[in-house]
Amino acid sequence: MNETLEFADRLARAVQQDNIDVFVMVDDNSFKVPSSETSIVKLVQISNKQCVIHGYQHIMYVYSKPIQISSWDKSLLYFSKLNTNYSFVWLLENDLFIPSVGAFRAIHELYSNTSDLIVKRVDPNFDGNQEASWPHWKLAYGKLPPPWFESMTNAVGFSRRFLKTVDNYIRWRGIGTFHEYFFQTLGFNENMTVVSPTEFDTLVWRRSYSWQDIERNPSNWWHPVKNLSLHDIWRNRLLKEAYSINNTIHWTQLKSLCSNQNNTTSVQTRLQKLIFDFGQHKIHLTSQQRRSLRQHFLCLAQQCQVNKDLISATSIIENLADSAYKLPERKSTAPFRQLSLNCLVFQPYG
Repeated sequence: MNETLEFADRLARAVQQDNIDVFVMVDDNSFKVPSSETSIVKLVQISNKQCVIHGYQHIMYVYSKPIQISSWDKSLLYFSKLNTNYSFVWLLENDLFIPSVGAFRAIHELYSNTSDLIVKRVDPNFDGNQEASWPHWKLAYGKLPPPWFESMTNAVGFSRRFLKTVDNYIRWRGIGTFHEYFFQTLGFNENMTVVSPTEFDTLVWRRSYSWQDIERNPSNWWHPVKNLSLHDIWRNRLLKEAYSINNTIHWTQLKSLCSNQNNTTSVQTRLQKLIFDFGQHKIHLTSQQRRSLRQHFLCLAQQCQVNKDLISATSIIENLADSAYKLPERKSTAPFRQLSLNCLVFQPYG
């Protein structure tokens, strides 16, 4: 609890200038919330009875069995119905590791103004097949019409429009349903804007992460990191290393990356270095710079397509484009055809 509150307080102070408030939902109602004259984090407690009255139940399941009331139910009730003053809301589990305030701010500023739902990449079930690979599809039957969509939901961002839709669903049905398919399916079927940042690729059910994992990708969000004491240790180490990292990327060298003079091995080596450097550097870029870089990377991919020996590099560069700025997810599985881009000028930010 202390580690969670410490980072929440650090985050709250850093984003206060952006008119962002930080809340902690205290799930245990027997816990006496301490009073603090210095913390600006808002601690909230909601009774189980209040959730039952409003139908906010069964959002959380464990091994296909519902938990009647969890902090997910309480948080959704609070921000969907009881406190509607916020245009965008993040719900974050306490074993989620966000490496820095910068890692949070980069995602929030890049996507929150244009998205209804920010969540890890979704997997679809278009025909409502309850026997498909994900073991919890049977929970969706009778709750929402297919197509269904699922993903991990350890960190989820909601627009006010989305939260209103959640409340409308619960008022209509009288009860919630499992969040790992509920949010995504509702979002797509209501034609919401759903975005899955590449920084969320490291949100998984079970895995052990090391310091080396975090160090290589300090812009990613990580789940699970159950040892909360590691959160503070790793954040402090990243903070110390930030002063020694050279955040300069030599963009001018990319102009000739896919020229005929470069062989496949040379291009692959340079791309791997670019991926590493960009992962270290991108939280320092503005949202506009990252959107522009998406187009620059796609232009570079087009240049590689012209050289048949460098076709394999194209998908790597397209992934870099998604890493810079991810477009909204598409409900259909039909192949997406990238429009021709004006690539006469390649002038990314240095």
